Amino acid sequence: MNKIVKPKINNLIDSTFEEYIKSEDLCGVCIKDNSTSNINFNNVTIDSCKFINIDFNNIELSNVSLVDVIFEHCNLSNKVFNKCGIHRVIFKDCKLTGCDFSFSSLNNIEFIDTTFRYGNLSYAKLKNINFINCDLTELSLIETKIENLNFDNCNLTRADIYNTCMNKVDLSTSNIDNIKVDINSIKGVIVNSYQAISIVSLLGIEVKD
Repeated sequence: MNKIVKPKINNLIDSTFEEYIKSEDLCGVCIKDNSTSNINFNNVTIDSCKFINIDFNNIELSNVSLVDVIFEHCNLSNKVFNKCGIHRVIFKDCKLTGCDFSFSSLNNIEFIDTTFRYGNLSYAKLKNINFINCDLTELSLIETKIENLNFDNCNLTRADIYNTCMNKVDLSTSNIDNIKVDINSIKGVIVNSYQAISIVSLLGIEVKD
C-alpha cells in the first residue's frame, strides 16, 4: 500500500453551509448538517475542511479544487471535478457514482470503502493514490498518467484501461472480470494466477496444454 500524505487539518470549527458561505472563508471548518437550500460553489478552493454525512445533491460544484479535505459518509454522486487540483483528500465510506475527475491532478488521495462506479479518471494525473475496498465497476482509465497507484480488494469489473501504463500496479487482490485493456497498458501489471488466465484470454492468446 502506498504511503499517503494525510490531509493537514487541525482545530476545525463546527459550522454550517450557510455560515460557511456568509464568511466567504472556505477553510478550517467541519460541516455535519445538510444544506436546506441550493448552493453553488464556483471557482473556489475548499481547503482544510471535513464533511460528515453530507448529501451534495443540491450543492453545485463548478471548477472546485480540494486541498486537505476529508469526506466521511458523503454522497458526491455525479459531481464534476475535471481540470481541477485534488490534493491530500480522503473519501471514506462515500458514494461517488459517476464522478468525473478527468483532466485533473490527484495527489495523495485515499478512497476507502467507497462506491465509485462509472467513475472517470481519464486523462488525469494520479500520484500516490490508494483505493481500499472500493467498488470501481466500469471505471475509466484512458490515457491516465500514473505514479504509485494501489488497488486493495477492489471491484474493477468491466473497467476500461487504455493507453495507461499500469506497470507495477498490483491487481492481485481485486476483481478484474471482463476488464477492457490494451496490451501496452497491461504490461508489467501484477496479477494472481487466476487473473493471468483471464488476461491471456482477453488478449486473444490461445493456451494449449
